[in-house]
Amino acid sequence: KVEGAPDFYRLFDAALDEIEDRYDIIVVDTAPAFSFLALNVLWAANALLIPLPPSFPDFSATVDFCAMSGDLVQALSRLKGMNKRWSPCVFTHSRSDNSGSANMVREFSSHLFGKYRIDQGLPKSSAYEAALSQMRSVYEVTSHDVDSRALNRARDASDQLASRLIGLIEAEWAQQVRMANEMEATHE
Repeated sequence: KVEGAPDFYRLFDAALDEIEDRYDIIVVDTAPAFSFLALNVLWAANALLIPLPPSFPDFSATVDFCAMSGDLVQALSRLKGMNKRWSPCVFTHSRSDNSGSANMVREFSSHLFGKYRIDQGLPKSSAYEAALSQMRSVYEVTSHDVDSRALNRARDASDQLASRLIGLIEAEWAQQVRMANEMEATHE
């Protein structure tokens, strides 16, 4: 028997416990693949941002990944007697352009995910590609690395997405405070 093996899904959660009081928001970006790391991150996360690729094969793979991950976390929740919930849990488009397939994916995802799909997303841009190739963010690359107009558009899109996400997270926090106050009031 391996010590701690029954709680393997909490490894990442335990690591975050050590640092979470120093940050308001911690963002973890993982590859969309089934792995112990992905399961650990899903279990530890309070919120999810799921990027939707612009092509139907990639979009379909993302939807399948979400369904399988959701089933796995739901089974784990039942096994442990816990109710895992992410809020906010939103979908946004990534590497999006105005091609016919990207527009069809946007329209289809709007119907499929409804209020959970947000309009703010990240466009297809040489700025993201340049940043990724250097293992940096679009805020760390300069106009020496990529066209300044592309860089400004990428930064603007990133700012808009970040603002929207922060607003959703703050709304969730406010809801949690309201619920805690209501519970406290009913116990008095």
